[in-house]
Amino acid sequence: MRKLALVTALSLTVVVGLAACSSDSDSSGSSKSTTTTKAGAKAPVALAGTVNNKGTKDISSAGASTKLEVELDDFYFEPTFIKVAPDQKVTIELKNEGSVAHTFTLTALDIDQEVQPGQKAEVTVTAPASGNAAFFCRFHKDSGMQGAFFVTAS
Repeated sequence: MRKLALVTALSLTVVVGLAACSSDSDSSGSSKSTTTTKAGAKAPVALAGTVNNKGTKDISSAGASTKLEVELDDFYFEPTFIKVAPDQKVTIELKNEGSVAHTFTLTALDIDQEVQPGQKAEVTVTAPASGNAAFFCRFHKDSGMQGAFFVTAS
């Protein structure tokens, strides 16, 4: 019985030790973001909380007015980050490929479009003059369903 208790205690110590060795910090000691990414995808904009990053689309050279399809799925937007030109007008075709309702909510521009599973909707966004404009799903933001339009200086 004593031997079993010793083996159990030793096993627990090893498990706790391994958990302590795996951390969310890189070699510089800084914390990593909680962004889940597509292979090789790097988040160009820092957003609070978890972000399920399904890539970046650059439409900044597409002209003053352009159209873009954004997939809403369980629980991400694809593309997640959209590079735009300052004040660019973008018509977004929202396509819900998920199994539940999602929203495309952009509080800064007073946009809140709900899209049912298998359905489509369209919204028009005017990009910020500088910086970024975050969007999210009202129902699933805490699950990482958020992204952003962003402008970078030329």
